[in-house]
Amino acid sequence: MGKSARPGLLRCDLQRHVIEKRMKYLRISWRQQIPFTSSLASGVHSMDMDPVDNRYLLCGAARGEISIVDLERPFPTDSRSRVEHAVTPCRAACLHGSLITCCQWYPQDTSTFISSDRVGKLWDANKTQVIDEYFFDNEITEMHWCNAFVRNPLIAVANLTSNIILIDPRVGDSSHNLRWPEERVSSVRWSLENGNILTSGSVRGTIMVWDVRSARSQLMTVTPSSRFSCHCKDSGAECISGLRFSNDGLYLVSLSLNHTFTVWRAHTMEIINHVWLPQEYTTKIAPSIRFDICSDDGVLRTCTPVGNEVLILTLDKRDQENFRVLLVGHFQQVNACVYRQKYNQVRDSACRH
Repeated sequence: MGKSARPGLLRCDLQRHVIEKRMKYLRISWRQQIPFTSSLASGVHSMDMDPVDNRYLLCGAARGEISIVDLERPFPTDSRSRVEHAVTPCRAACLHGSLITCCQWYPQDTSTFISSDRVGKLWDANKTQVIDEYFFDNEITEMHWCNAFVRNPLIAVANLTSNIILIDPRVGDSSHNLRWPEERVSSVRWSLENGNILTSGSVRGTIMVWDVRSARSQLMTVTPSSRFSCHCKDSGAECISGLRFSNDGLYLVSLSLNHTFTVWRAHTMEIINHVWLPQEYTTKIAPSIRFDICSDDGVLRTCTPVGNEVLILTLDKRDQENFRVLLVGHFQQVNACVYRQKYNQVRDSACRH
């Protein structure tokens, strides 16, 4: 038993070392190009990597266009030549009328995906056409399709009201709502481990955990300590602008508009750590932040748009000098970034891609 376990441990250590080294030395790749049409010159504002194969990149643009990028086509025959990935635009008749605030693949395969502005759209990815629509009075700030392995994953919708709408794609309508009195919901995220547990963030900086099966619903309410909010005194700075779980589902990361990351233990919502975006970047951050988590090697990192750059920042360590890598390559503001698991790549988009 001991002899067989040791090679496995060595392989794990080697894998972690390789991933850590790749993350420390991330640089822009001039070989891989995405040839978007001129209609997307206004920029891609929302992206999602398919969670099954990590192959298809979903892109939502400022003018309502949706495109699917195949990151494995064409296959490079020469390691020195430039590759232009295949881009499939969705049908013009089905597109959104305004900026796409959110897009996401169906978590269990690449047959369908969702996108939103004021309207939520459910797409057939193979035919690139809309199969259902959900209309709202307010613009959707975030939609999240439950990515736990459940028979009927629901879609949670936040649109800066006190209601969290839960959509059941099977019936084509909302199954029920979760009401959060005296709060406006800015962000939502399903648990990776339990398809009935939903986490939401509010404009006033509060985080609530829900059990969608319960008549009472609310499990707990937590708030990052006010003493960690001193870096920004602007009105609304405590707003929870994003929630993300680590790959193993054990940790929840929240990002507030006061430029503070808070790391929570997902099961108990105990605060583990606070990390601020470095002071030199805090004036560049956008009001809505599309960040992602990189934790393939067990080290909790975020990739976050800051101005015309992307910042890779570790959240694990309690010391003030958290390791960081700054990815430079754009001349305009970066709108969103996603991490491509297994490949250790960061994909980002700016006002001109």
